[in-house]
Amino acid sequence: MLRLTAFTTNKCDTPYKAGELLEFFGGKGSPFAPNRYGRSEEAKQKFDRKNMSDPAEMLSGAPGAPGGSIFLKGVKFKFQASLQWSRTGISDWYIELDDKFFDEAERTEQFVDFIARLFTKFPAAFGGAAPEEDWKAKHWLIETTKYGEVHRKVGLELGQCLPGIYWLTIVGEMFVEQWGKDKLSQLPVHRVVDLGGKGLLLVVRESPYSGSQTERQRQDKQIADRIGAQFFFDITNPEKKCSGVPSATQLQSSEADTEDIDSDEKKAGQGSAFEQQTVLSPEGTPYTDPELLAEAVVVYYHGDLHEVFGYSRSALQALDAHFAHHPPREEFKREFLAADLIPAIGAYLGKVVTRELGGKWLLRDPIMRSTVVSGHTERNPFLDAYSVVMEGNRLVDVYNAFQG
Repeated sequence: MLRLTAFTTNKCDTPYKAGELLEFFGGKGSPFAPNRYGRSEEAKQKFDRKNMSDPAEMLSGAPGAPGGSIFLKGVKFKFQASLQWSRTGISDWYIELDDKFFDEAERTEQFVDFIARLFTKFPAAFGGAAPEEDWKAKHWLIETTKYGEVHRKVGLELGQCLPGIYWLTIVGEMFVEQWGKDKLSQLPVHRVVDLGGKGLLLVVRESPYSGSQTERQRQDKQIADRIGAQFFFDITNPEKKCSGVPSATQLQSSEADTEDIDSDEKKAGQGSAFEQQTVLSPEGTPYTDPELLAEAVVVYYHGDLHEVFGYSRSALQALDAHFAHHPPREEFKREFLAADLIPAIGAYLGKVVTRELGGKWLLRDPIMRSTVVSGHTERNPFLDAYSVVMEGNRLVDVYNAFQG
């Protein structure tokens, strides 16, 4: 599987803007047009490029929403894309494609051309495409805990370090200006593609599968060193503090709203005011099914934690480990936490308990007042999620409490 990750500030905040992006993927110039779309990876709704009003509304989100997202899937070459946007900063776009697509050399050129046109029209700050094994070698840490192995993705936050160099590396306009177009154009790579003033595309090798993985990793590191090792994440030193990337942090939202919440506000958040809020779907309708709301966690974290697809205790452990290194309270606006992330985590927690421990939902209106019962224990998982996000508690401890 070949994977592409791109970091962008494109905001598809109207159906028209969202439709432009979807048209690009579904248009005649796309070598792998989607045939299904949806809010989650299942993506069961038919994608018809002659009538894209519904997927465009899904991606654009409700008016005034903090963001939106959509999954696209295609039968040919197992194509899949996850497209997101956020009002508060950088969003991640993912594309996956079967290795077999690249069996013919002309398809490699097709892919490079498609990516070049995509990020000329919808600029990215940075990004890369490489075989899955290369991504794992660069970014997956396997940590052993008392609960078992936890796979954690690291080094993919532009505010800390640039992720690295890949077979196909997208260098956005601000980094071209910082490092110099001449310097980048003279790097020992297979090819450099100009993105019409929106950056450069470095095609490091003729094919994403040229040479052994060891040789590819060595070449990527050599290119990164030529640009400046101080800019790039290094899996052998995951705690490394990068320097000289001020322009990356400028792309982030002005600053995450990390101001302390006083004790009175905490109590209010944990009390009736928090429970009484209505949680809206991307279409702007109130959520009434926690199972659907739980899928938002997969949307938010599927790129970092493959465990979230499992809705299991190990998924809760993986989320706990991720939150320990990336506290949501420090990374997101408080408005987004209260209206989107915390409700989604609460629904996800409740779904895990009902799925693994035989619990059941006691649904109430609004949904945030709903509780989960398992054995002799009844808890509001949304309040538990609040304590996890805002106070540093652990999801797995709540799960254990349901077990007695």
